[in-house]
Amino acid sequence: MFESRVDLFTWPEPCIRELRNFMLESVFRVAMAASETAPGEFARLHLNNHTWFHITRPTGYFVAHNHALASWSAVYCVKDGTDPAGAPCGGLLRLFDTRAGADAYLDQANQRLRQPYIVGDLDLQLQPGQLVVFPSYLFHEVTPYYGSDTRITVASNCWFTA
Repeated sequence: MFESRVDLFTWPEPCIRELRNFMLESVFRVAMAASETAPGEFARLHLNNHTWFHITRPTGYFVAHNHALASWSAVYCVKDGTDPAGAPCGGLLRLFDTRAGADAYLDQANQRLRQPYIVGDLDLQLQPGQLVVFPSYLFHEVTPYYGSDTRITVASNCWFTA
């Protein structure tokens, strides 16, 4: 797996600026929707970011980690590397359930809960153009990718300042 420097959103190319606007505006909207801060006060915050891209070749993966120096993270799928026959090829973005003991007692009433109550990790097979925004404290990983083509994603860690 190749990982670029974290300055992607400083590049001047129009396609990068367009992606920057889309991703950072989306992070801002998600963070504001999740916050009890008044919208006017929230709108005065400055959104900072480190953004980079990954090029994943067959057998590439990324171990479980979180981003302790950011408040929100985002992953955008540029190219999923799907097998031409449409067969699954791994490379799942897995967000780990952080609720210790949430599955301590399972019965017929809580074994098949709907989101957001479901117990367990969330596995996402990213599609081109899909953006996932999540709190940076969540541990996450990318499972081994077994496609024959390359997979390209853009990742961003964001934090707000006054």
